[in-house]
Amino acid sequence: MTTNTILRFLLHVIAFVLAIPAMATNFFTGCLLAIPPIGLVYVSIMSLIWLPSLGFMRGSSWLWEKIPFLRLPLALIGVPIVVVIGAFLLLAPNPDETDKIAKFAMCDSWPLLRDTARQEPMTPDIARWRSRYRFTVESYSCDEVERGDSCVDVGQFEKAIDEYSKAIDKEPESAEAYVRRATAYAELGDFERALQDFKKAINTNPEEAYYHYNMSLAYDGLGDIDKSIEELDKAIELDETYAKAYYNRGLAYIEKGEHNKAILDFDKTMSVAPDSMADALFNRGRAYQAKGEHTKALKDYNKVLELVSDPEDIKEVKERISEVKRPLL
Repeated sequence: MTTNTILRFLLHVIAFVLAIPAMATNFFTGCLLAIPPIGLVYVSIMSLIWLPSLGFMRGSSWLWEKIPFLRLPLALIGVPIVVVIGAFLLLAPNPDETDKIAKFAMCDSWPLLRDTARQEPMTPDIARWRSRYRFTVESYSCDEVERGDSCVDVGQFEKAIDEYSKAIDKEPESAEAYVRRATAYAELGDFERALQDFKKAINTNPEEAYYHYNMSLAYDGLGDIDKSIEELDKAIELDETYAKAYYNRGLAYIEKGEHNKAILDFDKTMSVAPDSMADALFNRGRAYQAKGEHTKALKDYNKVLELVSDPEDIKEVKERISEVKRPLL
């Protein structure tokens, strides 16, 4: 059993045991919080408690990743601490249910909070709310590959394919060259060839999570949602902090009508990549709306309004809010 698996088991047992006490404390303390001065003091105290807790989880996750020989003492010390934090979050009333879920999900993810290989801003390239996060490549030193990357940067995908092919001729076992050529094929809409190259890259290095993530996008381009989800499952199995994979899988589940699974994936996205909050909240709202849980959808959409500034984004969110308010009137 991994440390994270043990922690998740303990947290879910505690969540079950504390379900009724948590409801009672939430009700009685919620009444007190309705009094403005008490509510303000409470929020300040909660911030003072949460900030060092977050600092511990982030710092220990960094140590877990960077210094492997510290993992045993970190597990022995960290699991009890994170369990206590999780129990506190369950018992402590929080008027913002989304914030509470995101914080508990962070406890649920410890010690796998950091995604250092993939910390680029999580902004979809097109159709902000519904498009999947796009292809990912990592640095690779090779003249032909560098020239191919330069062609991709200016949209010259055919020339990029020629350069990547030269790199493959020089180094037939270069998984990175296959991945790059596959993404160039995909950008041209040739998803069949893209799949062939992704499979070659995976055959060379089956343990690289983002190869499976990229191949899921090729399957998506062919309209094969089930295969796309299978590859995202593999990516997440290899890297449990792969936020883009959780996000894309959540969108795929929405397309399949599996809204409960989508909601869980958007929760996970927010816990491992806070910069994805607006996108994940909007789509979680879509999932709640599709389920007919309009009150929860409305909460998510209102939270998104606090996070976005682009006029087009604001317009779409307000349209969604109008839609979910109708059944509530």
